[in-house]
Amino acid sequence: MTAQSAARAAAEGRTDDARRGFADALAGDVRDVELLFLGFQFHFRIGEYDKAERLIERRLDVLGRETRSGDVARAYANLSLIHTFRGTLQAAEQAAHQAIALAREIGHEYELSRGLHNLAMVHEKRGELEQAETVYREALVIAERIGADDLAASKLANLGDIAMLRGREDEAKELWTRAADLFGRLGEEPKRRMMLENVQRGGRAAEKK
Repeated sequence: MTAQSAARAAAEGRTDDARRGFADALAGDVRDVELLFLGFQFHFRIGEYDKAERLIERRLDVLGRETRSGDVARAYANLSLIHTFRGTLQAAEQAAHQAIALAREIGHEYELSRGLHNLAMVHEKRGELEQAETVYREALVIAERIGADDLAASKLANLGDIAMLRGREDEAKELWTRAADLFGRLGEEPKRRMMLENVQRGGRAAEKK
């Protein structure tokens, strides 16, 4: 099975087939960074963080850790994401700062927005909601400026969560509605429905107060 076939199996929910496919495709000294990225995505999405991290480390070795490129910045952002979900937040913050610094240096605004988003997630995980909101908004401004709807949608969704946690129900509903619109345009129907469900639940929660 090729990596592309394994990725299709993963998308179709055939996890065991996907796992076998990626095991075959990733055997040996793989230097195809796209293949390594697909493998990372698969293992991350099923919660196999150690395997996902090893594939990021291999990507960084292939790319060259000192290389000044968007691909390296993205790899550090991916590494930050793994540490955030694992709960190793100091490492997550460090990797996010590496992604941000590199993206700023080379003027890669897409990766800068992504890196800032991941740093904001670290603050959110720590309960540092004010800092998280500030960084998410910085990331959103960049995403909207460059027309990156995929990035903007996720930032609007997270900002809605924070607004609700901070007691700003009307603002949360407006942010989730904007996120739902973008997810709809992107064809991300499950995420669009989730945002609309958040709006409905948020409205009911507000009515109970």
